[in-house]
Amino acid sequence: MESTLVERTLSSNVLEKLSDTVTAALKNSLPSFDLSALQEKLDNLNKEIKEFKDSTNSASSTLLNSPHDSEFIPPPIELTKPLQSTEEPYQDFKENYLTSEEFENLNDLVGVLRDDGHFTNEKGHKVVLYGEQYKYTGSRLSEDTPDPIPHEIAALIDRVTADLSLKHKPNSVLINLYPASGSGTGEDFEERISITLRCVSNVSERSILLIGDSNTKEIVFGTGSGKVGASYSGRRIKSSKVGNINPAQCVGYQNVVLHCGTNDLRCEYVTGKEYIHKLVGTLQAKLSEIKRLCPDACLFVVPVLPTRNRAMNEHIMYYNSLVGRMLSHYFPEVSFEGIYSFLDRQGLLDAKLTRNGNDDIHLGKKGIALYVSLMKKCVFRKLRMKQYSNATRGPTHVMDPSGDT
Repeated sequence: MESTLVERTLSSNVLEKLSDTVTAALKNSLPSFDLSALQEKLDNLNKEIKEFKDSTNSASSTLLNSPHDSEFIPPPIELTKPLQSTEEPYQDFKENYLTSEEFENLNDLVGVLRDDGHFTNEKGHKVVLYGEQYKYTGSRLSEDTPDPIPHEIAALIDRVTADLSLKHKPNSVLINLYPASGSGTGEDFEERISITLRCVSNVSERSILLIGDSNTKEIVFGTGSGKVGASYSGRRIKSSKVGNINPAQCVGYQNVVLHCGTNDLRCEYVTGKEYIHKLVGTLQAKLSEIKRLCPDACLFVVPVLPTRNRAMNEHIMYYNSLVGRMLSHYFPEVSFEGIYSFLDRQGLLDAKLTRNGNDDIHLGKKGIALYVSLMKKCVFRKLRMKQYSNATRGPTHVMDPSGDT
C-alpha cells in the first residue's frame, strides 16, 4: 500500500511539471496563436492533478499504523456475576444395586486395604486409586502408576458396563473411606465407603474445542482421511464474530482454540482505531470468563489471518498487534502463535492456500491442512510443557504430535 501511494505521488509530481513545461514551451514557440483553449485544458489538468494529490494525502493520513507503546491497553475485566452451571445436574439413582455377595466382597476388600495401610490421608478421609492415573484438585496420591484394579471391583465393572450399555469400560477406580465419627450430639456417623468408576484416556489431554468462523468450517474431528485424527479428539463450534463466543461451551475440554475476528474487521465495519480497541476489549472479556469456567484448560488465540485485501489487512495487523499486547499483559499463559506460514512474499494470504486459488479470505484444502497441522503441534507442545513443569512427575507416554491423519 505504501509503495503504491509513493508511486502515485511521484507520478502526479511528474505530470504537474510536464504540464508547466508544455505551457511555457508553447507560449515561447507559438506567440502568434490563440492558446486560450489549450491553456484552459492545461489548467483543468493541473486542477485534476491537485485534487488527486489531496485525495492520496488524505488517504495516507487515515492508514492504521502499528500501535505505539503509549496506546491504550484495555483495563482488567472485573466479572462480578456468579458462575452458572453449564448443564443440569445429573440425577439417576438406583438403590441396592449391589448383590449381597458383591457387597460382602467389597467390604472385605476395603477392610484388608485399611488394615494393611494402603489408603492415603486426604482432608479428613482416606483414598486409594487403582487402574489408570487420575489427577484432581487437592489430590495427595502418589505420582507412581497405580496398581491394577482388584478382581472384586473388576467383576463389578463388567456388570455396570453391560447394564448401562457404556461405550467405554471404566478403567480407573477411586475408593474413598470416611471414618466413623461421634460428636455426642446425636449426629454420629458410621464408617462410609464410596467407589468412583471413571473412563480415563491419555487422548483426553489433547481434546480440542475449536471455536471459529467460516475459515474453520472444513475442519472435521475424527478418524480417517482429511480429518484431525484419533489422537486429537474434539469439536468445532461456529462463531462468526468475537462477540458470539460462548465461554460456557468450553467446559470439559483440555484445549480451547479461538479463531474469530475476520468478519469483525471487514472494511465496512471498521470505523477507526476506537472500534478495534473495543473489539480487543470484547475478546479480553471472553477470555476472562473462559478462565473462570475452565481454569485448567489451555487456551490458544489464533491471530486473524491476513487476507488478499490490502485495506482489510491494515485492520487485521493493527488488531493482532493490540491482541498480542493485551495477552502478554493479562494472559501470559495464553498461546498466540505466529501466522507467517500462511503469507506470501508481499505479506498477503498465499493464493496457493486459498479456496480455488482466487478467494481473498477463505482457506482451501492446502490451507486447512496447514492449519490443522499447526494446531496439533501447538497443542502437543503445550502438553509437553505441562508434563515437564512438574519435576516430580513420573514418566509418561507421549504420542506423536502429528497423530492420525
